Amino acid sequence: MLLARSGLVVPVRVSGPALPRGLRILDALFTAADEAGCTLDWPKPYNTQVKKLALEEQLSLSLTEAVNRNEHKPTRVEIARQKKESWWRPPQWDHLPSGRLRFTLESCEYSYLQHSWKDGKRQKLEDCVGEILSSVE
Repeated sequence: MLLARSGLVVPVRVSGPALPRGLRILDALFTAADEAGCTLDWPKPYNTQVKKLALEEQLSLSLTEAVNRNEHKPTRVEIARQKKESWWRPPQWDHLPSGRLRFTLESCEYSYLQHSWKDGKRQKLEDCVGEILSSVE
């Protein structure tokens, strides 16, 4: 997953191949929010989450990509290294990006309040932009 150099400062955690799609979704959301008169707040020095003020409550937003976990098959190099260095072990799992995106809104005041939308079998996240925007107005 792509991360900023100084850590997770941008609310986007997706793989390189999914980044253009994720940015298009965020662009559509931010454009629609701007046209609806909503305010987004990303306080300087930009190392905090983007927040949206809705009905006097601050909401943080994030866009993430699901990861598939597959059992790791050790390579010949890894097997040889493990024989040489008895303390070293190859990873147990391979984590591969799936391309399935999720948009999440969370309350900044109450950590247990959140709502998310994600890619499904019958709909893509792009189809939920209107519903996302109407939920925060």
